[in-house]
Order: sequence, then structure tokens, then C-alpha cells
Amino acid sequence: MDWIVYELIQEVGRGSYGVVYEAAVRQTGARVAVKKIRCHSPENVELALREFWALSSIQSQHPNVIHLEECILQRDVICIAENFIWTTLKPIFSIFRFFCTLRFQIFK
Repeated sequence: MDWIVYELIQEVGRGSYGVVYEAAVRQTGARVAVKKIRCHSPENVELALREFWALSSIQSQHPNVIHLEECILQRDVICIAENFIWTTLKPIFSIFRFFCTLRFQIFK
């Protein structure tokens, strides 16, 4: 990715596929999330392209979908820039998993 466009502020997440950074667009100061996905395997490339295609096809149809800024393929890395949000879905999934487990135990 042309890092001149973005100023990386901090790393906000790391996983098996890559790293997510909070960044700012140098011209406007707008906050974006930059996902750097390592492309050492076909699965990683497929994952990144699937996210790109999904976001690009539905973002204009619903206002609550993350806005895709750009997607750039570099050697061994795909970078996806999208609007930055300060939360994750992990807590929601944890609560959902807890209630599903509880419900299963009650009705067992």
C-alpha cells in the first residue's frame, strides 16, 4: 500500500492472517483501519479477496456496512483500508455463545 497516503497510528489487532492498524488519511486526517493480510497461502488471498468483493458489492446498498476505502495488492501482502470503528464483535459473540450454551443446558 502506498503508505504516503496513510499514517499508521497504532496496531489494534493481530491474528493468523495479518495485522490491523489504526491509520489516518494524510490529506484529511480521517481515521481508517488498514488490514495487512499476508498472502503466503492461497487461503489468505481468497479470504482477503472475499472480504473485498463482499464490501464492494454491498456497501452502497446499506448505510451500516463498513465503507471500503481501497484494496491494494502488493508482493506478499493485500492491504484493505476501510473506515475505523472502535469496537469489535468479540464481546457480542461471547455473550451469544454463553446464552446458546446456557439454553442448550436448560433444555437438555
